[in-house]
Amino acid sequence: MAVWWGTRVECLSAIHRRERERSIGSDQVAGALATLEELAEGWTEIRPTDAVRAEADRAVAVHELTAGDALQLAAAIAWRGPPDNRRGFVCLDRQLAERARREGFDCPLQA
Repeated sequence: MAVWWGTRVECLSAIHRRERERSIGSDQVAGALATLEELAEGWTEIRPTDAVRAEADRAVAVHELTAGDALQLAAAIAWRGPPDNRRGFVCLDRQLAERARREGFDCPLQA
């Protein structure tokens, strides 16, 4: 599994936001943090490079994307390589999934 360099921070932000909202308890937080740690040990992280930034610059010009989503999509494009290299892209954001599909990813709508 390949992930964007900021994925860990995004996940931690979501976990702790839900904790602050009291929608999850301390046991669930501990479980989520343990799962995140386990996943992080096995993933490949796509670093923020000039090429990724240039791809994100292009993505925001072509697609309606937030900066964070553009960087995530750009990292996936850098990992994939040429568009004829079919790869999967998984996310829970319908808009980002649609943009990834337009960029040639196999991306089932998750949300």
